[in-house]
Amino acid sequence: MIISIMFYLTVFVFSIICFYISEHLPIYQKKYSGIIALIGILIICLVAGLRGYDVGVDVKVYIIKSCTIAKNFNNIWDLFNATSINIGSEYIYGILLYICTRFNYSVQLLLFAIQLFTIWPIYKACKIIKNKYYDFSITLAMTTYIFLYFNNTLNMMRQSISIAFIILGVAYMVVNKNKLKGWISFIIAIFAHKSGFIGIILLLLIMYLFKNKKSLKKVFVILLNIAIVSIPIGIQSLYNLMIRFGINNDHFDFYNDVFITKKVDKEWFTNPFSTYSLSFLVFVAIFAIFLIFSKIKSNKNKNTEKREDMLLFSNIVLYGYLIYIVILFSFKTMYGLRISMFLDMFNIIALPLCVACNKKYLPVIYVAQIICWFVLIMKLGWSGSNIYTFFD
Repeated sequence: MIISIMFYLTVFVFSIICFYISEHLPIYQKKYSGIIALIGILIICLVAGLRGYDVGVDVKVYIIKSCTIAKNFNNIWDLFNATSINIGSEYIYGILLYICTRFNYSVQLLLFAIQLFTIWPIYKACKIIKNKYYDFSITLAMTTYIFLYFNNTLNMMRQSISIAFIILGVAYMVVNKNKLKGWISFIIAIFAHKSGFIGIILLLLIMYLFKNKKSLKKVFVILLNIAIVSIPIGIQSLYNLMIRFGINNDHFDFYNDVFITKKVDKEWFTNPFSTYSLSFLVFVAIFAIFLIFSKIKSNKNKNTEKREDMLLFSNIVLYGYLIYIVILFSFKTMYGLRISMFLDMFNIIALPLCVACNKKYLPVIYVAQIICWFVLIMKLGWSGSNIYTFFD
């Protein structure tokens, strides 16, 4: 594992240096900024693309199988309709799958493309915010992605693409004030992974409450909190309804085992006090405290618009943490991350905005992220990517 740690850190640091140089180039050298940032992006994509099949649980779950089957289709429409793969409405994944399987090393190309479609929208969102707020740190934003979320994207690949485009969509809507590009990004997110629809609804609800008049805002915030706390009742009722109407598939059986019957033998699925759960909760607490503290201190910030955006993105992350905790202790499973990740990945935006208002805490955030990565990913083996190997 020591070799894997050194490999990851070397690659991560080199990529982060690229983002730092790109962000801090003198004005007369800005034409090279995009090229240097692209190098930082491609380095991360190569790590994702050249990995062995044991790096990231879902590689063996569906990537290899999908590539093997997709090679037999000469028509993309036949691939979309194939029951052996079941692309469904996830057309973005289907398009990437079809294109990559036209070439040799299709698995590696697909893994590379999936990571590119994840990290690029996130970087683009950071650029949008940087163009508005000069003290927003793209370096910190990309460091947050690399240490807190990159290894998880090696597992939850299609959902990661969806989340990335949702982040881009919110950046367009909230910061760039471009609703058309925002909705286009949301549509891409839904076609990347069907669960993107849930994430978009949650985000639009939070954004609506945050932008609403104060007299109505308090009522809606109370209702939202009640709705989140009532998630266990909602999930139970949904499953009962699906059973009654005979709706059943592999995904239904798996989630039924996780949330309802508890027939999953992994400790982190069934024990909210497992090492995994408690470790993650510690880091949730650390970042949540910083976000809340930043919200309190933000009253001193003279830039009202930046303060409003910082509060919005912080609230999104905090609601994500709340959803995760409610599901964790209600169903005794960490699988609530599948929902909360749509919100807590906004740390990529929220933390740099908060640090822009409280720069003295920047070293603390960097150290906390590295420790979080080491404990959850490398020590506990979260996402199944702690031992890095190259493909054969």
